[in-house]
Amino acid sequence: MPKRFYVLLCITVASFIVMTWLSHQNGEHTAQTSMNLARWLSFINPDTEAVNAWLRRYAHVFLFSIMTILILMTLSAGGIHPLVGVPFLYVLAWIDEVTKPFIQGRHYHLEDVKLNMAGVTIGCVLFFGFTAIIYLIRIRISNRK
Repeated sequence: MPKRFYVLLCITVASFIVMTWLSHQNGEHTAQTSMNLARWLSFINPDTEAVNAWLRRYAHVFLFSIMTILILMTLSAGGIHPLVGVPFLYVLAWIDEVTKPFIQGRHYHLEDVKLNMAGVTIGCVLFFGFTAIIYLIRIRISNRK
């Protein structure tokens, strides 16, 4: 395996651990974490309640987009076709929410599953779109030689 694979694997695992830790804080801690971030972002919008609501909703999309890109990059660097990981990512998006009822102050929300899956979809579009662009550029360069 190339060195790039191991570097990406470490980054992906570390990101997964952080994402899972953030996602599985109890209700009180997750509310406090998002409110602290909303206060920190108050220079963008002084209405911290509105920023907090936005963060709590779209953190799902953002985190799953990043995780999707990292997992697909890692698979690709390891010589595994990234499409193999896509079904796993959608299952992961569902499992993340299914496990919430086991955490104090947290609940399963179908809307959050949809947001997680939207993040997976966005991550796939970005990854495969970027990959296609790089592929086309390489073909164009090789045709010039």
